[in-house]
Amino acid sequence: YDVAQAIRRIKEVRPDVFVFLGGITASYFAGDILETLPEADAVVMGEGFDATLDLLSGLEAGKDLSEVPNLVWRRGGEVVVNPNRLQHPQQLFDSLSFADFSPMRHHDIYIRQFGFPLAYSWERTPEENRELMTMGRSFFPLYVGSGCNTACSYCCGNAGTLKRINGGHRLMWRSHDAVLRDVKLALEFGYRTMALCFDPIPGTGPYYAELFRRWKKETPEADLYFECWGLPEPDFVAAFAHCFEPPHSYLALSPDSGSEVVRRRNKGNFYTNTQFFDCADRLQELGIQMDVLFSIGFPGENTARALETRDMIRKVSDGYPNVRRLMTWAVQLEPGSLQFENPEHWGIVTNRKSFQDYVNLHGSRGDAYSILGYKIRDFFGDERDDSSIEEFEEHLQHFKCMEFCFLSKDPRVYNDPGMGRAECLQRRSALAERRGDQLPTLEISAALNCRQATGQERPGTPRVEI
Repeated sequence: YDVAQAIRRIKEVRPDVFVFLGGITASYFAGDILETLPEADAVVMGEGFDATLDLLSGLEAGKDLSEVPNLVWRRGGEVVVNPNRLQHPQQLFDSLSFADFSPMRHHDIYIRQFGFPLAYSWERTPEENRELMTMGRSFFPLYVGSGCNTACSYCCGNAGTLKRINGGHRLMWRSHDAVLRDVKLALEFGYRTMALCFDPIPGTGPYYAELFRRWKKETPEADLYFECWGLPEPDFVAAFAHCFEPPHSYLALSPDSGSEVVRRRNKGNFYTNTQFFDCADRLQELGIQMDVLFSIGFPGENTARALETRDMIRKVSDGYPNVRRLMTWAVQLEPGSLQFENPEHWGIVTNRKSFQDYVNLHGSRGDAYSILGYKIRDFFGDERDDSSIEEFEEHLQHFKCMEFCFLSKDPRVYNDPGMGRAECLQRRSALAERRGDQLPTLEISAALNCRQATGQERPGTPRVEI
């Protein structure tokens, strides 16, 4: 929605500007976007570095764009899909710099603001939002490779979708020299913590062990936040413990669900609960801090299996003092995910099938964490399963508030659900006081869901448009 609004505004001000899009969602919906969003002129599909240079050169020279690789574009009233597809060789990725901010105006603001947001409020100042939503430091998203060899049910970045949008698929790792060059440059621009989320196959330990060895020698002042797709292997854990120290370096584990039945069905890199806790024991023994990240609302899940996740959270909270955050999110239906491609197979009902569906839904109800775009068959086991998708989302959000709320004054630590709901009331009270409204008195409870406790949006409050 926001991208569509921005494009429309650009064209209002400068109708001569050529507007093109890229990325996984734009690539997946390329033809759909150009059919329904007339302000967009083109989409660069898949890997776009050389294709973007060719596109810009063609536009500058006034040439026909039919030879630009990976391009879907509008020629007159016709949407044209160029047949030539391009995947970049590793040498190109090794030659690129992903940490050079010198061409960006006001890059210091970008660097200062980028973290891991929990929720951004237009009614708070940037400084207030930063205090509430970041991990205390700006994180540089370090790029070490691309690709995936598996498919989690909820993820659009799965092997099949990447093959479709890229015109082919392979795992690609950047050289250690290229990665460390980016780390050094990011440090020069003021970053101290690198964030890394690329763990596509078992057996990645040797790559990272060598990277970490050189990291400790060449850039010891750089910390690392690493999100694991699967369970980190012993050689990886040992190398991490040797090279990085708390409090600013830590690992994130994502079992997704506490139910092995649900995890096996939905997670590409499956592991048992016993394997998870064995790994958690190793991290604790070595003094490695960790986040543990869960989700709710999976195909094949019901309330009983979701409560297995709650029980696992309690076990982790009670038994591992090295845990920083325990978070539980619901996941929107991602275009290109297995669930999106075949909802009947996954036992879900959805009203999202096209790019315009997403635009419409985000424009009317823009909450990224409770507006899922689907309902799960037989989740509650009662009359709530007969509700509409919107009503199901509300029921699931209430269940999440009661059993999984983790909202905290400090986003670096975990609150239990009762404390989280109390923090929610305090935040709503602070906003009401700022607005000059009557202070809220109702806390979300078994008798009051989120909508009932918080009330509808204030009358006359406009949606923030770009």
